[in-house]
Amino acid sequence: MKFTRILVSLVAVSALSLGPLLAGQIMPIDFGQQAHAKGGNSGGNGGGNGGGNAGGQGKGKGQSAAGGLGRSAGPGAKGAQGRGVGNNRGAVASSLGALNAAHASATARAHAAPNSRVGLIAAYERVVEDGISLADDIGDLSKTVAELEAELKELEVDTPAYNQVSAQLAQAKAELDAKTTTGLEEQARVEVSALAEAANKTLSAEVVAEVNALLGIESVVAEEVEAELSESDQY
Repeated sequence: MKFTRILVSLVAVSALSLGPLLAGQIMPIDFGQQAHAKGGNSGGNGGGNGGGNAGGQGKGKGQSAAGGLGRSAGPGAKGAQGRGVGNNRGAVASSLGALNAAHASATARAHAAPNSRVGLIAAYERVVEDGISLADDIGDLSKTVAELEAELKELEVDTPAYNQVSAQLAQAKAELDAKTTTGLEEQARVEVSALAEAANKTLSAEVVAEVNALLGIESVVAEEVEAELSESDQY
């Protein structure tokens, strides 16, 4: 019995002596950090893989950052589109050839030598502007014809006034017909010929439109110009 008490006392003393040492060797466990770390890994792998495969929107640091899955459909596609636009612009510039002189400023065109590329571009610009005057003339003649027709309806037939207005109407119609048929077609031929003088490559409707855009002008016979280019092989 005495021996048993001594043994119990020795065990108690040993426990008290070794307790602090054992406590110092055991790492504390923080269940909050473990939960956070687990959530981070889950979010990284889940967000990276899921978002990457879905369309490049994953924010995780797992497979998305390592393998680039999240970026597979992003900047690459945009870059390819940008290169396509650049190639198209280069093709247009190449088609223009000497007509790239249309990039010259209005001041340069105004002072250019008549037979220089810039001077020939300036001459073409003036021809296109002449077409605007033609369009104005057609508009004025159309108005005149409408007014004379209305006036003629109010006059008694075979009277001097009627005959006079009738003659004026016939003349106005003839002028209008000439300008809307022969006049527009001739204007188109003149414009194409003027631009061909400055060109060193075959003209097309796309080239003409690009030159006009560079010059900031608009042809009133754009449809007739396109028809002239398609029907003739001399440009």
